Amino acid sequence: MPVRLVCPSCSATLSVKDEFAGRAVRCPKCGGVIPATPSGASAPPPSRAVMPPIPVPEPPPAPPPAPFEGLDEPAPSRGGKIVGRPTGRPVAPVPASDERDEDEERPARRRGPGEEGRNDADRGDDDRPVRRRRPRDDEYDQPEGKKGGKGPIIIVAILCGTLLTCCGGVGYGGWWLYSKAKKAKDDIVEAVDKMNLRVNSFSYADLEVGTVTRTETDAKLGSGRVATDADLPKVFATDPQRADAWADKVRQKRAVVWQNGDDYIIAAFHPTADGNARLQAKEWRPKSGAALREGEVNDFRFMQQYPPGGGPGVSVTAAELAGAYKDNATTANEKYKNKNVLVEGKLDDLSFGFDGEVQALLEGVPPAPGKALGTLVRVVVSKSDVNKVLNVSRGQTLALKGKCSGLTGDLFVDVLNATVESTGVDPAPTVSAALLLAEYGRNNEATDEKYKDKPITITNAVVESKDGEQSVYVVGNLKKSTVRIKVTLPFDTRKQTAALKVGDRLKIKGEYSSSSDNVIYINRAWIVP
Repeated sequence: MPVRLVCPSCSATLSVKDEFAGRAVRCPKCGGVIPATPSGASAPPPSRAVMPPIPVPEPPPAPPPAPFEGLDEPAPSRGGKIVGRPTGRPVAPVPASDERDEDEERPARRRGPGEEGRNDADRGDDDRPVRRRRPRDDEYDQPEGKKGGKGPIIIVAILCGTLLTCCGGVGYGGWWLYSKAKKAKDDIVEAVDKMNLRVNSFSYADLEVGTVTRTETDAKLGSGRVATDADLPKVFATDPQRADAWADKVRQKRAVVWQNGDDYIIAAFHPTADGNARLQAKEWRPKSGAALREGEVNDFRFMQQYPPGGGPGVSVTAAELAGAYKDNATTANEKYKNKNVLVEGKLDDLSFGFDGEVQALLEGVPPAPGKALGTLVRVVVSKSDVNKVLNVSRGQTLALKGKCSGLTGDLFVDVLNATVESTGVDPAPTVSAALLLAEYGRNNEATDEKYKDKPITITNAVVESKDGEQSVYVVGNLKKSTVRIKVTLPFDTRKQTAALKVGDRLKIKGEYSSSSDNVIYINRAWIVP
């Protein structure tokens, strides 16, 4: 039957089962220790008058109440241990599967000065070892004493890594853009350096082997560079065997190369590559299209075929020369090609090329019935004689000496590096701009009839204004005039036209075309130096 106990500290009356009699228990109200009593003994009488004990109600049948925790020998419960602070409430057992090294020695709380000599039962709860916190599953892998310490380090490391990655990416991107821009710039500079529009098949044809000098060649093509062994594979990319034929001239520094993109002209000079050396051999090597070559790279054969001086030349008229090629080009080549000729004919027109080059077109074979064009003799005038040919009018006869290079496209028989040997009577009337305007002012119809479609030379023409790149208005003087002369110049002389200023005085050769609205039109004109 239940045993009644009285707490000596607070006089509270407790009721416990009889199997717990003889054990010391803790008062659930004040926490004091009730000493053990013999089994079956009743509670000792109080030392002073007390109120009758209040009956303690029986605990509910379900669940059955658990016993109070004893201090000396805690009662086991179904294979577990009773843990926690002993109270008057039932204590939940801890399953054996959840036990955590409870038998290990736990450090006790250090005693204070006033606690010396007290036994464990007197210290109560404060001296009990603190139960260690059960670690979470995700903490098992962390070393003891370092749990949670890596979090900030990891965050900082992630931020630093992200920052470095971003900075590295930006830096690499900047470097990539810079390298690409630099390469593009270098490619453009290299392309510009390689560009020379004067290097073409027409300028190649103008180079007369055995006659033209290095200085004259540079004047036509621009300054060339002495070729090296590295140039040969590039020049002869489509015909590597030809590189062997030029190897000696490269080693002797007598080979010079001119370049326009991937198109090349290579030339050898004799006996050196100095300014006065004669052109010995030449080749036109385009990236696409037919290659051309002329001359002799062998010094002995060159001297045999192209002796110095060139002789007096074969005399022939422009009509005869053009007719010979028109009839049979093969026979004409045997007679005239690569030989000096003294050709005479009437000037049909002047053509202006690169770098002040002037070509005199001589009347040759007229167009066949139903054809628009005939065959002309095209004479490339030496720079030393350009001013002489500019003083020649259309229809005027002149004789030029140069080297015949053969037929070009059934349109031209070319004579290169020619000099003016003689000129005939100038058929063009010469009149000053002031007299022409005055004559036109008196009778414009009579003036048109007198000069229309005829060559004319106008002197003392004063520049009044310019009209675009090819045309200028000239008058007799800068005083106000109701009649003006409009002169149209060749397109290739636009640089010369751009240099003109108002008030400049000019001598003009051209063709009187027509007039209207007090303007006289002179076409196919050029300025005489």
